[in-house]
Amino acid sequence: EAAALRRYTATYGSSDGPRAHGTCAEDEEAVVASPVAASATAGPAAAAATATPSSSSTSGVQPSRQGFRDREEALLRGSLLLPPQERSRALAALASLRMAESLRAEGKCEHCMFQVKYCLCKSLAGLRTKAELPVHFVVCMHIKERSRASNTGKLLEHLLPRAEVLVQDVPIDMQRLQELVRQSGDRAFVLYPSEDSITASELLEAARNSAKANEKCDDNERQRERPWLPIIIDGTWRQAKRMHKDLEGLPHVRLSNVRGNSQFHWRRQTEEGRISTVEAAAFLLEELKCELEANTLRRGLGLLNRALECQCHYDGFATGPPPPEPSARKRAAQKHRLPKRPPGLRSSDL
Repeated sequence: EAAALRRYTATYGSSDGPRAHGTCAEDEEAVVASPVAASATAGPAAAAATATPSSSSTSGVQPSRQGFRDREEALLRGSLLLPPQERSRALAALASLRMAESLRAEGKCEHCMFQVKYCLCKSLAGLRTKAELPVHFVVCMHIKERSRASNTGKLLEHLLPRAEVLVQDVPIDMQRLQELVRQSGDRAFVLYPSEDSITASELLEAARNSAKANEKCDDNERQRERPWLPIIIDGTWRQAKRMHKDLEGLPHVRLSNVRGNSQFHWRRQTEEGRISTVEAAAFLLEELKCELEANTLRRGLGLLNRALECQCHYDGFATGPPPPEPSARKRAAQKHRLPKRPPGLRSSDL
């Protein structure tokens, strides 16, 4: 348990450290009172919960804040005794609580995750489209992706109306996802190339045939039909394989119009045709005849590429000394990845 606690705090911050997703007391109580939190403090974890300091501690922290930290510490210690799946949910809830303040403590923007000097938010706001779309994107994101500047899924909530980013295994976000699926009727699907997936064009054709076959639906009702609800899984391919299993009850859809390699060169793909999250959304918008919005997403990806070059000072390698030779381990891994572009040229065609 002590070793697991050290690994967790090294990744997400100290056990009495910062929280994320705001400082609203109602949000704190909602997560602590969630079913996952309740299960994490039950059974073997009860002893750990009773062993934590009381809210009357003289540490100088306000009683309400100290009380929350005490419960958070109890949840952390109790979650380490849970079965793997329940432990993953409990730790995701804790990491989500701490994330925003942790980013601010590191001098990063809590919305785009870049260093404040290279913040993208203002540039992305200038690209944001206001058009009403026939689609309501939901990005189901792995907790480890939420704090990464190189994540592309966050671009959707910056650039498209009604797009939402929900973090996998965080109880409040999973409740929101279930609510959206219920409201969408039969318009929800998972954008993931599983074995039983159909193409996006097949899905749209089936929807058109269903609308024509429904004689009770007049033209006005057809125009008011609910928007599509594509759920895009955002994580590494290994993470995505696990995450999509929680969504197996929904239809799975794959893209059939992917052309060329990914234009996001900061994360290299292991196979041809594998693309980033924002590129997948852009190709889906093209299937829905929303070319302008698809182009907006690609322009946002170009901004992300250039900002990463500046933040990593990678563009300086083009005129400066060559980068150091990679280690033997990295050279072995590169054999299974697509090649990188030279320094300073990663965003030249975006």
